[in-house]
Amino acid sequence: MQLAEPTTEEELCDVVRVAVAHDVPLDVLGGGTKRAIGRPTVATQAVTTRRMSGIIDYDPTELVMSAHAGTPLHIIQTALAERAQQFAFEPRGLNRLFNDAGEETVGGVVATNLSGPRRFAAGAVRDHLLGFRAVSGRGELFKSGGRVVKNVTGYDLSKLVTGSFGTLAVLTEVTLRVVPRPAETGTLVLGGVGVDATVAVFDAASQVGAFTAGVLLTSASLSALPRLATIDHSAVALRFEGDAASAAARVAAQAFVGRYSTTILETEESLDLWAQIRDLRYLAGAPGAVWRVSLARATVAAFVAGLGLPADAPLGVDWAGGQVWFADTGGIDVRNVLKAAAGPDGHATLIRAGSDGRPETPVFHPQSDVVAALSRRIKHHFDPKGVLNPGRMYADI
Repeated sequence: MQLAEPTTEEELCDVVRVAVAHDVPLDVLGGGTKRAIGRPTVATQAVTTRRMSGIIDYDPTELVMSAHAGTPLHIIQTALAERAQQFAFEPRGLNRLFNDAGEETVGGVVATNLSGPRRFAAGAVRDHLLGFRAVSGRGELFKSGGRVVKNVTGYDLSKLVTGSFGTLAVLTEVTLRVVPRPAETGTLVLGGVGVDATVAVFDAASQVGAFTAGVLLTSASLSALPRLATIDHSAVALRFEGDAASAAARVAAQAFVGRYSTTILETEESLDLWAQIRDLRYLAGAPGAVWRVSLARATVAAFVAGLGLPADAPLGVDWAGGQVWFADTGGIDVRNVLKAAAGPDGHATLIRAGSDGRPETPVFHPQSDVVAALSRRIKHHFDPKGVLNPGRMYADI
């Protein structure tokens, strides 16, 4: 497959225009680290933004950063760390999950909208994207938004392109809101919590103090995390942040004395643990497909029970009970996963395919007829010839 590596927006426009003129489908890439998510494209040529790299503007006092879409994420995070700042949505790094040594790009973060454990408290990637520049499937450069939150002129295209997996446009520049890094981080680990008690534990903890991340990990998942490997049953980890985060974790622990074992992690250990949870280290070594299922919190226990997972299947209930991640180590019927997640708030996504491959498996949750028709119209407006990542999300998009 030929690979185009434009260095400017003008060169990228030319690449897309040539593809349109010759009906050549394009595989749109940043660093390519999340290329395995989604259906296989039918593209015969690839285009990457990795040579369109660099921080364009960073104003720590205004908490705003603009960067070319191909900028490696680690460069941006280093610049933010020097000013004690970070992205509130905690972008997930999935190199371990896909056994990929490539460099993740900030454009790829926006295109996939994969937010970390802080999502339920701080919002998703799309909630922090203030503006962007991109090239449409017509080969035309366009922009939306700006550097301030109050810029709401016209349609909010930022919400539309975030999570579109390069099917609508090729991002060239993004402007994101950043936040100060907390002075201290403390984690309360409650051992012996069953899946059926997960939501109740999260709700009880929220009455004691505001936590910024909450996840339940089964024993198989805990065994992959060195700090928690000695816990022989599923456990809930709650993260507290701020000037007195460790003290807040200790206060919260008092509400669970006598019911669950309690462990307090200080800042350094907490940061290491949550980086591993964020990047799904507990699933990386497991065989088989990896699924992400967002659903109503009240249905979590029934959903997990209905999966019929083997005892050694790693599983995590993230977002304080709103999202389930699991590795299918026993060959679950995909139809059962989709059916179980088909409630009003349910949505299943195949993040990593198993040995059977992706073509026969629905990767993104099936859309209703009305939503599917709307998606096709939007796709046609941005990419009328269907040259950008055709079939990546759905067969006709």
